[in-house]
Amino acid sequence: NFSNISISGSSSITGLNYSDGGTAPSRTVTGNILNNWTAGTGTVNAMNFTHLNGVSVLSSNTVTNITGGGNITGITIGSTVNTATSLSISNNIINNLSSTGGSVTGIRSSNTSPVINITNNTINTLSSTGVAAAMNGILITAATAVNISKNKIYDISGNQTATTVNGISITAGTSFNIFNNLVGDLRATAATGLNAISG
Repeated sequence: NFSNISISGSSSITGLNYSDGGTAPSRTVTGNILNNWTAGTGTVNAMNFTHLNGVSVLSSNTVTNITGGGNITGITIGSTVNTATSLSISNNIINNLSSTGGSVTGIRSSNTSPVINITNNTINTLSSTGVAAAMNGILITAATAVNISKNKIYDISGNQTATTVNGISITAGTSFNIFNNLVGDLRATAATGLNAISG
């Protein structure tokens, strides 16, 4: 239970951080609660995994009630080691993440392990008043094969002219199966961009 944390200034904070050097072991990370964090203007990364190998599972974790002035991400799947034979990110709850100056993302992945399954996660109530905040429920910036299914993504908002709001955003990768997700209540109330909101 990583709860009731408060920092000030520009310091960054990471809750669970798996960034081992060399060949990473398989990971099973379940049942953690990261709740009630207040940060300054630094980056907040609640759960960070950059080295993944074997059969790895990230499930049934809760990331909730985090506020700050910088970028905030619930779960980050990095790309230093991309050798998980399968990676499952499932049944996690990520909600009530709010920034006054940065972007907010529920799950972000740049990992290119052979198969990544992102399923049955609930991501809701993400908000920012940042001038050019990019709001994302799920963001994929690189991938080999990713299956995204049965996720509930809703109540994501920003209120500036350059705000962008995305339920599921894919910016790069090879193969994707995206099906049976519930995405709704995406709001960019002052945005002037052509593609300010994307499901």
